[in-house]
Amino acid sequence: MFLSARDVWWGFVIVLLLLGGLKSERSNGIPVSLAMQPWRYGDLLLIFALLAATGRLDLIPAIAGLPVLANTAAVLIWPAGIVLSALWLLLHARYHVSFRVLGFGGPHRCYYAAWSFMVVGACLSLVALVATFFVWIARPGASLLGLPGPPDSASPLRGYLHQSSADLTLSLVIVAYVAVLGPLFEEIIFRGLFLGPVVRRFGVPIAAIASAALWSLGHSWTPAKMIVTFCVGLAFAQIYVRTGSLLPSLVLHVSGNGFGVILPVFLGLTRWETLLLPVAVLAITLCILARGFVRRMAPGEAAFRLAWSEASVIQASRSLLGRSRR
Repeated sequence: MFLSARDVWWGFVIVLLLLGGLKSERSNGIPVSLAMQPWRYGDLLLIFALLAATGRLDLIPAIAGLPVLANTAAVLIWPAGIVLSALWLLLHARYHVSFRVLGFGGPHRCYYAAWSFMVVGACLSLVALVATFFVWIARPGASLLGLPGPPDSASPLRGYLHQSSADLTLSLVIVAYVAVLGPLFEEIIFRGLFLGPVVRRFGVPIAAIASAALWSLGHSWTPAKMIVTFCVGLAFAQIYVRTGSLLPSLVLHVSGNGFGVILPVFLGLTRWETLLLPVAVLAITLCILARGFVRRMAPGEAAFRLAWSEASVIQASRSLLGRSRR
């Protein structure tokens, strides 16, 4: 069978994008950062068609009989490299702009990066403290201080330490893609490239839902994972629409994937619970330091600020509902 479920899904996505191209652009209710983006809906369709086509490149290394390391690196990196190269060429040759226009520049980029690290520190400290509490309740005699001990027999870390150099390199390639390269590619495509042209045609709510749905379906078709990734995608889309910057969602995305990579190694240590309090202390320190930078670098315009407060959430919700009524 030549067509897989992924091929059918990509065909469905391309058809939807083609149908979306029939609608004309709107001129009201568009955030300034997205209204000023130079690329058009046709450029988005071109890049997504290329992305769908590169999904079939995984057949080439298998047919060529490449070694496992080269095959894995090619399957993971080739499609992203080809698509990003095409996007760079399009922006550079046609619009004379760089990748910064996708959301890596802007006057408030340091503020957005600091805000993201503040969120990461707060979430990580909360998880570590809650885990410490449950360990203390479930295992009253367990010591929460000391060294974590060696990895147990089932730990991924033990497997990494006893791998050959080729297998270790392969593992590092996979980890680098999952933790850093994959999130970078996804943020550029599903937020930086996608949202601007779609918002200009359908408005913020529909564009955010479409971006989150495509991103979610590209991860997993397991219902629980789809719901989680869809909700996270909605949050990332709203942050990008409000700030015009990819840095917040990129930092949060890399941190989440990195946490998923490190957690099995962490739990594979014989006395992993001794690391909970040090992790909590480090995370709280990160949150406090980042909060200090956030307070010092907060933009003067309220529309560009990000905050944890009921008022800011209500304001963002009203803004989103107001755009949907226009």
